[in-house]
Amino acid sequence: MPKATFYIWAKCGVNSMDFVKKMLEVGVVATPGVGFGSQGEGYVRFSATCPEERIKEACERLKKIF
Repeated sequence: MPKATFYIWAKCGVNSMDFVKKMLEVGVVATPGVGFGSQGEGYVRFSATCPEERIKEACERLKKIF
């Protein structure tokens, strides 16, 4: 059984679909947690398969919505 994945679950504290829509406005894509069932609501899922520089760029973009 694997002990790790290429995904990061982050608590967004609000409607996950609305949060993902807001992220798209700054060019960052994630999956709303609600897409994985009702217990996923309030979370978003990021893939960590991009090069480190792209992940850092996404983090900088996310700062614009906070």
